[in-house]
Amino acid sequence: MKFHNCSFGTLYIGVTSDLIKRVYEHKNDLVDGFTKRYKVHNLIWYEAHETAESAIKREKNIKKWERSWKLKLIENWNPEWNDLYCSICEDTGFPLNGLRERRLNKQTLTIYPQEYRKNHYLLICQNLQ
Repeated sequence: MKFHNCSFGTLYIGVTSDLIKRVYEHKNDLVDGFTKRYKVHNLIWYEAHETAESAIKREKNIKKWERSWKLKLIENWNPEWNDLYCSICEDTGFPLNGLRERRLNKQTLTIYPQEYRKNHYLLICQNLQ
């Protein structure tokens, strides 16, 4: 199988219950760690799970896969390796320039549709090459 040029680079596999917030944090290097160190900013694949347990189980399984299997999974679902963050934001009406925030009694509240916060997500992100 011939892989897309974007198939080279660092892949990050993780689980979250708040997909938009998590990818926003990756894109803006808001959390120290692997994704910040390796500049892993593009959401290239995700799947929804009803429970955290099932998402974590799938995450551990995929992390054991050979790289070529992971690339095939991504290319079957996202053959052009598009950054899916924009399409998720457009689907929900969420602004592309980041999280809408409102100050209330010195606390910042993040406001966006609940759709991407009601499931648990397994995600794969990739760094720019």
